[in-house]
Amino acid sequence: MAAGRGVEVDDGDITRDELRAAVNEAHERGLKVTGHLCSVTYEEAADIGIDNLEHGFQANTSLDPDKKPDTCSSSRDDYTLEHMSPVEADRLIAALIRHHVAITSTLPGLAATVAFEGSLDGSRLRPAVLQAIAPSVRDAYLYRSNRPRPAQSNAALWLRRGMDLQRAFVAAGGLLLAGPDPVGESGNIPGFGDQREIELLVEAGFAPVQAIRIAT
Repeated sequence: MAAGRGVEVDDGDITRDELRAAVNEAHERGLKVTGHLCSVTYEEAADIGIDNLEHGFQANTSLDPDKKPDTCSSSRDDYTLEHMSPVEADRLIAALIRHHVAITSTLPGLAATVAFEGSLDGSRLRPAVLQAIAPSVRDAYLYRSNRPRPAQSNAALWLRRGMDLQRAFVAAGGLLLAGPDPVGESGNIPGFGDQREIELLVEAGFAPVQAIRIAT
């Protein structure tokens, strides 16, 4: 899908050859390629020449135990985010920077999941956000948020781990971008979601001025 001066690849089942073809065609036309991937790991995408990877470090599947070439794993990245060692993280960050690959942080989407699982305060939205949501989506949000909470997963750990990796990426010289990743029923919508992204970047350890620069 083309958008502005770039092309977005949002396909969990794309093969490396298909991604390479898309990247080559886009670059020949002066377009950059950003992707939300699963079947292709971050290292593979960087080697192919992708320009930007979405969703921080939480979409990388390189360490998932059932990962096979050109196939999305069953855990769909949570395992890799949780189990990546400092040495592996440093190696990945170095590879991304060497290939000039930017990372787009979408912390609000992950934070919304954590909130719904009861692992984080803030599952109730500000009144202004509720008023901005379409009535049907607002009803779905209120229904979901008032249901009994499931057993807590490791989502809070994933959020913290994602924050730490993004901070390490910037400290090493990487280019971090930001977006809310709006997903409707979680209450994460454009505008307010962008504000929440800046708040979460500060919670991750960035100075407020750094967070604003990343988001703009």
